[in-house]
Amino acid sequence: MRQLASTAVLFILFAAGPAAMPQQNTAQPDSLGDVARQARAQKEKQARTAGSDSTNSTPQGTKSLADMAREQQDKSRKEVRTSLEDSKKLFASIDELVEFASHDSGYVKHTAIRHQLLDENQVIHHMSEALSSSADAQRLANSEVVLKKFGFLPPAFDLKAFLISAAPKGIGAYYDDKTKMVNLLNWIDISEQLPILAHELTHALQDQNYDLIRWMHRTPEQQLRAPKMRVDAEDEEEDVARRAVVEGQAEIVRFDYLLKPYERNLADTPQVVDFLQDAATRTYDDMVTVHNAPLLLKETGIFPYREGLNFELELLRTGGKQMAFAGAFARPPRDTHEVMEPQAYIANQKKVASLMPDLTALLSDKYEAYDSGIIGQLDVRTMAKQFGREDDAFALAPNWQGGAYVAVKRRTAAGDAPVAVAATDKQTQVSQVSTEKPAQTSTDKPAPASAAKPAQISTRDLALLYVSRWKTADAAQRFLDIYQNSLSKRVTVLNTKTGEPASCPGEAPATCGPLWSVRVTTDEGPVFLEIWPKNLVFIAHSFDDATVGRLRQAVLFYTPGKATTSTAELSERLFELPEFQAFQERIGEEIYTSVAQLPLNIK
Repeated sequence: MRQLASTAVLFILFAAGPAAMPQQNTAQPDSLGDVARQARAQKEKQARTAGSDSTNSTPQGTKSLADMAREQQDKSRKEVRTSLEDSKKLFASIDELVEFASHDSGYVKHTAIRHQLLDENQVIHHMSEALSSSADAQRLANSEVVLKKFGFLPPAFDLKAFLISAAPKGIGAYYDDKTKMVNLLNWIDISEQLPILAHELTHALQDQNYDLIRWMHRTPEQQLRAPKMRVDAEDEEEDVARRAVVEGQAEIVRFDYLLKPYERNLADTPQVVDFLQDAATRTYDDMVTVHNAPLLLKETGIFPYREGLNFELELLRTGGKQMAFAGAFARPPRDTHEVMEPQAYIANQKKVASLMPDLTALLSDKYEAYDSGIIGQLDVRTMAKQFGREDDAFALAPNWQGGAYVAVKRRTAAGDAPVAVAATDKQTQVSQVSTEKPAQTSTDKPAPASAAKPAQISTRDLALLYVSRWKTADAAQRFLDIYQNSLSKRVTVLNTKTGEPASCPGEAPATCGPLWSVRVTTDEGPVFLEIWPKNLVFIAHSFDDATVGRLRQAVLFYTPGKATTSTAELSERLFELPEFQAFQERIGEEIYTSVAQLPLNIK
């Protein structure tokens, strides 16, 4: 499967008066970053000491972004690029940058914004402390097993080790919404700090106006979510979609700061908006941070910056600053679908109802709840990219109409190691499924909680039910084809049996049987793949045949209540992890660098 493709050398072409444009004598056009640096150098000329002109004289060269990033990574952790004098100048620029960010976003500064300069060892210490709680450690372990069960991560992949190794060195700065502190990093040259500061100070202004922790529905010391055997609207807000708003807005302010020497901004320069939307939809092969990362980490890490910027640019184009900034906080997008398709958000389309019944009464005698959530449009696109053809991601993702999963762990005797569910050879005939409507399951009875320190488990110890709906029958069939083909990449497939398609479309679904079905026997138990009327896809992993029959019955007879407006998507589990937040910050800086260094033709 193709990796994140590199962004080509693109040119910004827009009309502007000569007086507004810095003039250049060289044949090579300057980038937005070059122009911003030149403007700052001119302003600081009287205060500069000898040798300070080096920030404007570094040749562009022909090195790729990856080459430049690798050179930066090879430098010693103890190297300090920001001198005491430069740090004073940097801090002196903060008030001006806050005023710019406040005017650009419309967010009022209510109090002074705290800031500090850190070295790399301090950053690493901070990130290590962030994972010191047992809740974070357990959250990381739980996320890793479920992602592996779906095939998003390789079986032997160590998520914690990867994130810790990838996170700190490439970030340029970060805002901590717990301490309300903008953290600047002393290994970043002062000439590169100001656009980064424009981005991070925007986060501080967002926080002062909307309280980011509360708006993201987090707590300062977020506890491990109690697992449930249902998917409902009270679990937690769509963090990944809201994160896209937060980062997309900050990126607009950052690029407006780069356009400041032209006396322009994105709101009044649609040609630049077109350019950025084009650049934002491209992908990045040369990004060092994600070069060796599994596709899910690439797509989820890039999402708040790439899709978030594209989403905010579309709001800016449609409704101006009010819609793009305050409006997006007042009515945030509800899921990745609305971020990926901004017109669905703008039109305030009806939210998809939950497809998953409460399975507590059905499963709690043999299973413990482990995890539950939504498979959103971002997750579907990632799966299609990872396991499908080149065009599957673009064909399938827009046809998604909702999906939910419940993962459970088989109950074991006290002290016993978890036991994997064995595969069975006999398949329950769907024509024999009872047509009696199952008893209403209780939503009041809490799912059994795991022990405080559960035994380490693997994908063999989990059983999984995943239900989704699609706009067309072709999309439902193609998704199941991709899903079936992906099984051999994560489990050992022992045999496959295709069922006979239903021939009675006029009868009740439970009586007639599925329109298409396959039973795959694996070393982790049977996998049932089925398509039912109304393009409903039913997937059950590692349950015995009798349990699958009961689950099938519960799903087919389930009548959704209110629409699920705030349940977490699977990829959102990553956003709960401190290490992934740092990994995401680093990706954001690489995306910015790749765009800011693009040559700029001025006409």
